[in-house]
Amino acid sequence: VGLYSLDFYQNISRILAEDGMMIAQSESPLFYQDIFQSIYRNIRAVYPIARVYLGSVPTYVAGPWSFTAGSKKYDPSKIIDDSTMISGLQYYNREIHRAAFCLPPYIEQLLRK
Repeated sequence: VGLYSLDFYQNISRILAEDGMMIAQSESPLFYQDIFQSIYRNIRAVYPIARVYLGSVPTYVAGPWSFTAGSKKYDPSKIIDDSTMISGLQYYNREIHRAAFCLPPYIEQLLRK
């Protein structure tokens, strides 16, 4: 519970640099809607930029798993086009990054509540 509280995210923000960013796993938006919404609301209350992205975690049977980014300066859904990609990755690329931030309508609706 302590990892989901407003105080926790405020404390992280205090120790981050002015261009700092934090990422929190924010549960399954399908099975843990209340926790998912609470985490997003608390991060959004502290950081000027809050974005949710989805990923597949094969050990979790709940379908897509969510992660919420809180940023003081940079939008984590945007890719700086002049940045160099790390070579040799088997999964991650620019398209996967962009797609992770494309949320299904039911999740977007949860974020508006």
